[in-house]
Amino acid sequence: MLYNNIKLPLIFFILGTSLQSGFTTVILKVVDIFVQTGLYREHLYFTLGLVVTIPPSAVIQLHLLNIAMKYYDQMEVIPFYQTTVMIVWISTGLLIMDEAQFYDTKRLWGIFIGIMVSAIGIRVLMLKNDSLKQ
Repeated sequence: MLYNNIKLPLIFFILGTSLQSGFTTVILKVVDIFVQTGLYREHLYFTLGLVVTIPPSAVIQLHLLNIAMKYYDQMEVIPFYQTTVMIVWISTGLLIMDEAQFYDTKRLWGIFIGIMVSAIGIRVLMLKNDSLKQ
């Protein structure tokens, strides 16, 4: 029981990094839309405020990922990080950027199944890595 709980910080570090990555993606998309449509002229301070938040967001992502790699095996950290970033970006696109409107139900189920296969693959990698350590 204790051994399983030892990996909870890893999960929280990676989820925090992935959510921060999704946040940064949304900021970049909003700034891009503002620049393309010319809205940045009307909302200059808001646009500048968003641009100023991009570097700290990147630093937070990097810091959390480095902490996870410092205390946990990279074979566990990197695949888990890449998969959660992919899942967060897909979710961000579907929910926040309203890209779900471009997909029918069959394709949305395909995306969901792909996410589940990725999550199962990460779990298998973690179990395999645990068995090699013992």
